[in-house]
Amino acid sequence: MSITNIVLKERDKEEIDTLRTLMKRHAFHSDSMLVQKMIMGGTESFIGAVDLEWFGNKVNFARELPLFRRKLDPETNEIIKDKDTIDEVLQRPLDFTRESSLAQYLIGKPGHKFPAVLVVISEKWVDDPSSDNWDEEGRAKISSATFTPLDENDHYGLLDVSKKDTDKDISLYALDGQHRLLGVKGLLLLIKEGKLQLRDKKGAYLVNSVLERETLEEIYQVTEEEIKALASEKMGIEFISAVVKGETREQSKRRVRSIFVHVNKMAASLTQGQLNQLDEDNGFALVAKYVSVHHEYLAKPKVVNMDNNTISGRSVNFTTLQTIKDMAEGYLGHKFPFWGESIKGVVPIRPSDDELEVGKSEVNNLIDSLLTLPNVERAVQGTSSVQLRKFTYEEVSKSSELYGEGHLFFRPVGQQIFAATIGGIMSKGSTQSLDDLIHKIQKLDEGGFFSAIDKPHSVWYGVIYEPIKKKMLVSGKKLAIRLLAYVLDGGLVDKSRKELQSDFAAARTIDGETIDYDGQLVLPSRLKLPNPQ
Repeated sequence: MSITNIVLKERDKEEIDTLRTLMKRHAFHSDSMLVQKMIMGGTESFIGAVDLEWFGNKVNFARELPLFRRKLDPETNEIIKDKDTIDEVLQRPLDFTRESSLAQYLIGKPGHKFPAVLVVISEKWVDDPSSDNWDEEGRAKISSATFTPLDENDHYGLLDVSKKDTDKDISLYALDGQHRLLGVKGLLLLIKEGKLQLRDKKGAYLVNSVLERETLEEIYQVTEEEIKALASEKMGIEFISAVVKGETREQSKRRVRSIFVHVNKMAASLTQGQLNQLDEDNGFALVAKYVSVHHEYLAKPKVVNMDNNTISGRSVNFTTLQTIKDMAEGYLGHKFPFWGESIKGVVPIRPSDDELEVGKSEVNNLIDSLLTLPNVERAVQGTSSVQLRKFTYEEVSKSSELYGEGHLFFRPVGQQIFAATIGGIMSKGSTQSLDDLIHKIQKLDEGGFFSAIDKPHSVWYGVIYEPIKKKMLVSGKKLAIRLLAYVLDGGLVDKSRKELQSDFAAARTIDGETIDYDGQLVLPSRLKLPNPQ
């Protein structure tokens, strides 16, 4: 190596050492933060990194701005939308149910990751119209973000994030990332107090609904020290100025509001089906995702709607990904109780690969069994799902004289009833196997037991079909499961049978009149239950 190279290498080392010293002295001071300055679309911002403890303690929610404090609803603690605030509102209402789920995500997911949050940085003078920092025309003389460049191009520097009792007292609020902030605050509370009380959507604390740290340690197999260490993890943070030099206060509010709207418009909400596709923890979602693309019939084009929760009357889809997940839960829930929310408020953790293989096999077999039913088999052989699904008074299409057949199992709720009933019977130690139960359901289907559910002769009339509004009655699912279980397995003691008969009669009582299988009005006590098989 030449003497010149040696000298240059030594000089580089000295400069790096000097830079380390300066960084230690200035860049990590509690009053300043090393950031990179960026400009996009004419908006100046500063990006850096903070630990979760700093983020949770230093950053506030938008509704805590002085601008909104006098306009908060005392009951909901949300901003009152009126003529004074309608143009100021920047945030959707917080959903406080996410506090515990996001805190648990940080605790229980080894690969957890929060994307950078967008934060507005303001100073005390911004909310003081008489401050010397506003000129005679009401324009800001300075920016509310104090940036000290460290290079000649102003790319890197120090951002003032101090909290002082001066005109420059800094306040920060989350413009994008309020639920991440909520989750971090929940985590810090859990670390500090050893517990986290669950809340409803509006923030009210739920009675007798507390997550203990020890419970989460056991469920997620983590230690107290590991949970505490989360507070030191770092995440990205981007700052924009509440006011930039030359702006009026109204112009600054419009700019900040516009940024918020654009950020949220670009981030389209996911459907439940899309969330199931992305879910890597919920066992029922994982099984459903696998079966929907590997089962010979379900994997065919247009059989499974992967995005939407429901199926319209004209849809050629047979089922949805969400429905398959619900079927998996109804069928396997007794066998794998920890795949779902086994403890109220606790987020499920990913099952073992062995458990998932069992789940995939059993749900695959359940789908095979469903497809052996005579009327469902017709769809496999080419009959339109539209014809089998539509009610008997609905035309299949304008160009044909065909009317619908109103079959229960071509509705998502019907498929859920099918799976949950079988799973429920088998979970109670019944001597009947899956094959035994399917054989009975096949005979029932041959006799039209699941067809024409919109007709009075159907057991499902009034139970899962609402005759006045002529639509499916999803709220009747639990009663429908009890009815089908009774038909398939019987075995009810007198008291339970009387309760079922009473509930069945109540469901078929329309405008005070109970309707029997012939469409005649009868006394509720005269309406008989269907015969067990």
